[in-house]
Amino acid sequence: MENTDVLRTHAFSESFPRLLKQDGREITLVRCEKCGRDFAKGIEDGNWKAAYTGALRVELLVDWVNHRWLKESCSGHFEPSDDGDRALRRR
Repeated sequence: MENTDVLRTHAFSESFPRLLKQDGREITLVRCEKCGRDFAKGIEDGNWKAAYTGALRVELLVDWVNHRWLKESCSGHFEPSDDGDRALRRR
């Protein structure tokens, strides 16, 4: 399920969206300048997903974090709890 209305509450950096290839797939990656959350499109389907951006890979976050991030409007600031969320990557 894609919720582009919530994504519009974020302020995406002008250096994004980034287009990259990973595992033979083209991925679109965006990062909010205000809250620092990353979202990726194209890793497993054509919908936006909550993502962790590592040095070498973009990884999707677990489903419950993905659903929450796609339902919550941008808080306008970095949320300390997001660090814990970023550690909950799909395996």
